[in-house]
Amino acid sequence: MYKRQFHVSVGAGGMTYEEGSLAGLPAVIEFDAGSMVLTTFGRSNAGTVRGDLAVADRYLNLFFRI
Repeated sequence: MYKRQFHVSVGAGGMTYEEGSLAGLPAVIEFDAGSMVLTTFGRSNAGTVRGDLAVADRYLNLFFRI
């Protein structure tokens, strides 16, 4: 299985992302392709959070579901 990892940063200036290592991040949110689509469209609340749950929750609540 081919996995790509992206590091996302959110701040006053907006959101940036880049492909790279996830080592040392306070939270990691992992989805398979199907779960990502279902979560995006509000059909399920899927994904696996590793690390600080409050950080992951704050990030996930930045977006409106389609």
